[in-house]
Amino acid sequence: LWKSFQGKIRNQIRQAQQACLTVEEGTADKLDDFYKVFVRNMRDLGTPVYPRRFFVSFLRLFPDRVRIFIVRHPNGRPAAGAFLVFHRGRTEVPWASSVENFNPLRPNNLMYWTMIERAIERGERCFDFGRSTEGGGTYRFKSGFGAKPHKSYWHYYLPEGGALPELNPDNPKFKMAIRIWRFLPVPVTRLVGPRIVRGLP
Repeated sequence: LWKSFQGKIRNQIRQAQQACLTVEEGTADKLDDFYKVFVRNMRDLGTPVYPRRFFVSFLRLFPDRVRIFIVRHPNGRPAAGAFLVFHRGRTEVPWASSVENFNPLRPNNLMYWTMIERAIERGERCFDFGRSTEGGGTYRFKSGFGAKPHKSYWHYYLPEGGALPELNPDNPKFKMAIRIWRFLPVPVTRLVGPRIVRGLP
């Protein structure tokens, strides 16, 4: 698999290793670091965040099916984090984030390569990178690791004559809200975000 990657991807993984970034794997013991990165990244994207208790529930209900990965900078700060769920030969990464300040060191590249290695060691047959908008930055990043796209279909039950909702960040009516959210203090988004995200699909 390593040899199948383009030279650019291998070099970016090596770049993170040479910067002395390290990857830690755990469960509940890594939740605080993951959530700290997750909240910061979601704020930077202009998106409300899930409450911490949402992830606590995952860990409580599926203790043997969840792993959390943290990429740590030599200064001790978490640079990236991912929340994995695996079941019946399949590993899925529904949530992964990084702190923008550390992105030049390529923490995501090292984190994903390590997660893929662990999935292979466990004998998993499929590594699911999670959803991405076709053509977007995360879509291109995942494609570099050999991810193959599969369409996801959304179904809506609407009243007769109702129009499909345009619930996406490109909708002009959300642009101002996204712009404002990006400038809010992280503690504020952590407090208010869970109350908003309940109404989003």
